[in-house]
Amino acid sequence: MTKNAKIIIGAIVAVVIIGGIWYGAGRKPAPIETEKEPIKIGFIAPLSGEAASYGEFVVKAFKLAIEDYNSTHKNLNFEVIYEDGKCDGSQAVTAINKLINVDKIKYVIGGLCSSETLAMVPVAESNKIILFSPGSGSPDITNAGDYIFRNLASDDYTAKEIAKIAIRNNDKEIGLITENLDYPQTLKKAFKDYYTSQGGIIKLDETFNPGETDFRTIITKAKFQNVNQLYLVAQTYKTTALILKQMKELNYNPKLYTNEVTVSEEALKYYDSSYKGLVEGAIFTQPKFDESNPMASDVLAKFKEKYGSNEGPIPPVYIATYYDSVYLLGEAIEKVGDNPDKIKDYFYTVKNWEGAVGKFSFDQNGDAVTDVEAKTVKNGEIVSF
Repeated sequence: MTKNAKIIIGAIVAVVIIGGIWYGAGRKPAPIETEKEPIKIGFIAPLSGEAASYGEFVVKAFKLAIEDYNSTHKNLNFEVIYEDGKCDGSQAVTAINKLINVDKIKYVIGGLCSSETLAMVPVAESNKIILFSPGSGSPDITNAGDYIFRNLASDDYTAKEIAKIAIRNNDKEIGLITENLDYPQTLKKAFKDYYTSQGGIIKLDETFNPGETDFRTIITKAKFQNVNQLYLVAQTYKTTALILKQMKELNYNPKLYTNEVTVSEEALKYYDSSYKGLVEGAIFTQPKFDESNPMASDVLAKFKEKYGSNEGPIPPVYIATYYDSVYLLGEAIEKVGDNPDKIKDYFYTVKNWEGAVGKFSFDQNGDAVTDVEAKTVKNGEIVSF
């Protein structure tokens, strides 16, 4: 290389360096796009005990939603800590305290059982964290607190609707057999209050304790008193199966009004053929859910592809409510930030939100503005009433 060539190359390098310094002094380098730290949320449902099958069902829906949300939202991802509420208030309180104090959680999805949710309310309120239940129906939740929300119809609505049907069917006398737990007793109270207000007569009102296996005394009493219409509500369909079996053995076959737990797809498969006929014609109510709406059908198709079936111990509307809970929370955080007070205020403004469960709104109490529908069993299949 000649001397002149070296001089020219050196001059070019100097210009590039000086130009780079000048350009850098006038402009900051472009930031490197990085994903934010995931936001931790807690999840509480019965993962063990008698109600575990319900908890496992909704966990599947929730996990599906988390996977879908995280895969499509780069700026906001969720990390979930799962805790077992066991459908028990004291256990749920232990779980939420652990999530708040150890895991520093500000948002909890749960519970499924109303006993879980109601027990957690004071903890959530005092710590000013969001408690969002996609599965609890107790009317007591309506006025529970400012930080408490749910996207499922109150049991007060569903039980009152079944009472209306009984009155319209001119079934003016009825017997009640219910389990002594929050969920069945909530349904019974709502049913009984409306039914008697319309002139209905309660001929029998029997409760049984959890763990009971011999119902022959109650059934014999109902049969002896000529109770031909019966409102039967247990916490699980396995308990109902024992009752139905003993009703069959005692040749007692009343017209049944019941709940979504007694007559689910999973329950009908569980019941033995020797007594399954007792639920033929049974009438029950559940939160209204249009499985044909595009978002619902998409979610149900994903659920079925991932888990093999949409059938479970509770209706598929719970797939939708648990799936939607992730997107409702995610949308709120995206719009107003990671702050429970701002999320709370935002939720109260949610109206006609489009989700898998259909158009959805929160009312002034954080309750779902939604509807219920009646179903019955015809030829062994669940159909609209």
